[in-house]
Amino acid sequence: MGGMTGGPHQSIWFTEGNKIIRRSASGEITEISTPTPLAGAANITEGADGALWFTETIAAKVARITEAGAFTEFDMPPGSQPDVIAAGGDGAVWFSEDIYPAVLRITTSGSVNSFRTSDLIGDIAPGRNNSIWYTLPNHGKIGRITNTVTEFGLPANCGLPVAPEGIVVDHNGNVWFTDLLNGQIVEAVGL
Repeated sequence: MGGMTGGPHQSIWFTEGNKIIRRSASGEITEISTPTPLAGAANITEGADGALWFTETIAAKVARITEAGAFTEFDMPPGSQPDVIAAGGDGAVWFSEDIYPAVLRITTSGSVNSFRTSDLIGDIAPGRNNSIWYTLPNHGKIGRITNTVTEFGLPANCGLPVAPEGIVVDHNGNVWFTDLLNGQIVEAVGL
């Protein structure tokens, strides 16, 4: 299994290799093959347009599927490896790039903007005022994208380095992340 997300009408959608799988509220399972063979469907999110958006890490694509099963695939540059994905508050979908350290923004029409980061991304999450937050586990940092990229170094925890992985912004705008090395959930205070 790959990524999983809630979808329209209390459905659950998840990825598995070259399939997108939907579980309806009544428990009915529908498997839909990706148009590109060996796509490597990885992570998935519901977009503001009501479609489900997912990354195809092997095929170097970002794709969307409607509830009716209609696909649209968007090619990324050759050699790309899109990975984690999240719907932004601006109506676009944001995703990480695992080969060239960056967070990218794709619109429903397929227009892509890239925001370079200092290292590979662990996770991304939408924040307040259309910001996007991300983690840099190998560098002990979290970052925020508004119109620019800002990265914040995290202090050591009792002398141990911090390795932020998962990230979420709560309803009050507070940023939280998981620290893999120290086995903690941490609130990023003062950012």
